[in-house]
Amino acid sequence: QKDFLQRVIDFVPGCVFVKDRQGVLQVANLATAELYGTTIEDVLGKRITEFTSHLSPAQREQFEAEDCQVIQ
Repeated sequence: QKDFLQRVIDFVPGCVFVKDRQGVLQVANLATAELYGTTIEDVLGKRITEFTSHLSPAQREQFEAEDCQVIQ
């Protein structure tokens, strides 16, 4: 069943992901991994900000604050 869900969301051309309450990626599709230049396996268990080194510390902090607000 999990493999089927993964195949379905990988078919979606846009980013699809699920985070836990701490902002850690639990599910991600191929488009999400490709956006960050990595694999699905590599993004799982991590926060998106781990893949945003191009942002300044202030921008990453802002991103995390907004992300936390959405999760709540």
